[in-house]
Amino acid sequence: MPYRRLPNTDTARLKALKMVLDNNEIYTVRSRFIDWKTLNQAQSAYDKLFTACQQYKICVQAQIRNSSTIDKLQHKALMYVSHFLQVLFLSVERGEIRKQNLSLYGLPTDSTLLPKVKNAESLIEWGMKVVEGEKARLKKGGRPIYNPTIGMVSTHYDIFKDTYERQKSLQTRTLMAANDVKSLRPNADTVLLSLWNQIESYYEKESRDVMVDECRKLGVVYYTRKTKNVRMKSFIDTHSHLDGDEFKDDLPEVIARAKAAGVAGVFLPSINLNSINSVLNVYNKYPDFTFPMIGLHPEEVNINYKEVLTEMHKRLEVEHPFIAIGEVGLDYYWSREFEKEQLEVFEEQVKWSVEFKLPLMIHCRKAQNEMVKILRKYEKDLPGGVFHCFTGNEKEAAELLSFDRFVLGIGGVLTFKNSHLPEVLHAVVPLDRLVIETDSPYMTPVPHRGERNESAYAGFILEKIAEIYGVKPCKIARSTNINVMRVFGISLKEI
Repeated sequence: MPYRRLPNTDTARLKALKMVLDNNEIYTVRSRFIDWKTLNQAQSAYDKLFTACQQYKICVQAQIRNSSTIDKLQHKALMYVSHFLQVLFLSVERGEIRKQNLSLYGLPTDSTLLPKVKNAESLIEWGMKVVEGEKARLKKGGRPIYNPTIGMVSTHYDIFKDTYERQKSLQTRTLMAANDVKSLRPNADTVLLSLWNQIESYYEKESRDVMVDECRKLGVVYYTRKTKNVRMKSFIDTHSHLDGDEFKDDLPEVIARAKAAGVAGVFLPSINLNSINSVLNVYNKYPDFTFPMIGLHPEEVNINYKEVLTEMHKRLEVEHPFIAIGEVGLDYYWSREFEKEQLEVFEEQVKWSVEFKLPLMIHCRKAQNEMVKILRKYEKDLPGGVFHCFTGNEKEAAELLSFDRFVLGIGGVLTFKNSHLPEVLHAVVPLDRLVIETDSPYMTPVPHRGERNESAYAGFILEKIAEIYGVKPCKIARSTNINVMRVFGISLKEI
């Protein structure tokens, strides 16, 4: 039985309003069945929402354009500021500049360590201290530092600062534009509800099928609830930790439910040496349904990482069942304790991807810039992969999709009430650049959020994707299956 559902994306809201407003039949005196007040409200809601959405897109595009230059300017300014600080400390060590003068630069007079200038915020802070400090020292009659001169430092610092402040301003404008769009959604939904009620009321004497067909012509959105007898084209869960302790008591039932839900296969990432064995145990029990991977997860990196990498590499040198290098990547969300080691581990496993021609399953949190920098070095030779659990914005999606052989892994976050992913996917992610994943037992999709996640719930993610792109679920299943076969180079069988 079809049921009505209000749109949950701005594009869908605008489309629904426009379908009513563009239908000439409703404006004729004889056939008009929507009152003028509601039509006027609909036109106003459409105009305001359309204008706000366009303004938001303009702001996002301006921010993306500005950000394309800021990284280079930051790198150059950082180089000059850091070099100047190094020369300053060297001059103090040689006795050419008095230690007391360090205070002019905001440094302790007994300091022997260079300040950490690693990000934009610290560069803004220390760039100003360096420029002002050098000017103050020169006013006291000190000899200038020539390599680099404070003029060169100041020039590059000012250029970066202006661009950085412009980026902050653009970010503020983008946020304001996004809030403007958000504030208009409730009114647009209220107007749509009023329109749809009047439309359905006009056709209520018709049969259910006729009413639904006629109402759809006027933009009313209907969905059909799936029953146990409705069979969906099979699809793939490209990321699930079925080897975890969460499934030790009912794994056969979990897999049976997944198959019943239309899941044709599940990809199993490793996270450390122990998990390789547990993943292979699951694979050996279900060889026609599970597909194992091998990799060291960034949160598992510790002082023993070299021994772990050596052991993993040995397993790749002999005959093995692994379809990908994963789950690997960078994660600075909780700590940067092993930042240097994470970078080394990730780059080493990227090299494995090239060496063994296996795609990557990449985990990344709070480290996209560092991740992208490493991948760029091997971009031409990488076979491809998945950016697992993507939850970023349009700019971040566009940057990741610039790696032609990679796709985005879309999971349960897509179904969350306040998720911005529906807008991002519709705006910049084509259907041939995404795959479905659950990341079970984590990231459980609605309507099971709060419960243990499992592969059977991948269908909810698939249906949400279909809703966003306005196509049937079977098309999403077919499209994502093709993407899986292209990236992982394996053949998939229908259930």
